[in-house]
Amino acid sequence: MKKYFFAMMFALILFMLPTFAPAPWIWTPESGKFVNPKWEPKKTAKLQMEYAHSLEEKKDYKEAAEEYKKVAKFFPGSAFAPEGQMGMGRMYEKTGKYYEAFLAYKSVLEKYPSYGRVDEIIDNIYKIGNEFLGGTRRHLWKFKILSATDKAAEIFEFLVEQAPFSKLAPEAQFKAGLSYQKIGDYNKAAEAYKKVIDMYPDTEFADNAKFQIGMCWYEKSKGPEYDQEATDNAIKEFYQFRKKYQQSELIGKAGEIIAELEDRKAEELYRNGVFYEKQGNYMSAKVYYELIVNQHPDTKWAKKAGKILVSSGFKQAEERQESAEERIAKENKLMGGGIDGRRTSSSMPLDEAVEMVTEPVGGAVETVTKPVKEVFAPGNKAEPSPDDIEEVKIEEFAN
Repeated sequence: MKKYFFAMMFALILFMLPTFAPAPWIWTPESGKFVNPKWEPKKTAKLQMEYAHSLEEKKDYKEAAEEYKKVAKFFPGSAFAPEGQMGMGRMYEKTGKYYEAFLAYKSVLEKYPSYGRVDEIIDNIYKIGNEFLGGTRRHLWKFKILSATDKAAEIFEFLVEQAPFSKLAPEAQFKAGLSYQKIGDYNKAAEAYKKVIDMYPDTEFADNAKFQIGMCWYEKSKGPEYDQEATDNAIKEFYQFRKKYQQSELIGKAGEIIAELEDRKAEELYRNGVFYEKQGNYMSAKVYYELIVNQHPDTKWAKKAGKILVSSGFKQAEERQESAEERIAKENKLMGGGIDGRRTSSSMPLDEAVEMVTEPVGGAVETVTKPVKEVFAPGNKAEPSPDDIEEVKIEEFAN
């Protein structure tokens, strides 16, 4: 069996050998060495360009790309060198090798800064960036299987670096942010969007860039674990957006997201309050419930928390705990324990609880330990300010 197997393998190798056989090598007296005609350029840059162009006209784009490459490689100082690079980029585009095309165009701008077709190159690079941002993949050998969204960001940022004052620069900078955002790199996305605001504040992309910074924080807050910092930053960014870009068509969407995030924060506080209430720590639970009423008055969790706070059962339990802790504190003083304040092994000091959970947004909360609750006036959808705040009783949330 092995004998037949090796015989078949030998026959297959003989059959495929011509395919792998290299082109013939020829001795040339001019160079004094063996050369392979397939790899050698024509005698002049002009002849090489004409040959490459003839292959392009025949739509043999793959071979044409190789011949254009020889112009730049073997005649780098000639007037045809940048044209060879341009032809190479053009052929790569036609064969779908967009990143290779970008590198060819990039080389023209870097090696030949005085070349006159800069606007055309910028347009070509911008189109390639759009291809990758739109989902076009890169080649791996003969197959388009490599994701290229990260390359889109690289391409757009290069374009802005090379031509920061071109008509395409503001949009290219914005799309660099979109590219990073699409691959989940929210930090770099936010940096790219901030550059839009800083470099092109009067363009149509500035307001959208500010909105997208908020969206970056919003996406980060949606991780498997609740991220309060990301949530707070998202709310802050959307409040700033609504204040600065009041005419933007995204104002409504920003308001919806703020409401969603406020509700999420309130729910987290409510769960903490319920946890401490179940542990019999009513004083710590009260801190969380009051935070909800003060910081997030327009949420359903504020109504739930308000009802708990005014319920006779909760008040009585909280008063019993307070009395017990006061009694323990007095006993410790009499016994010389030096313990001042109301604390047992099962309770959490109010100042620690406030420090842990309080992250005021837009000046919404000034205190959480006072019996008077501060909330926003009904119907007030603008960014909170001291003039917008009025005092109401907790009992209103029980209705």
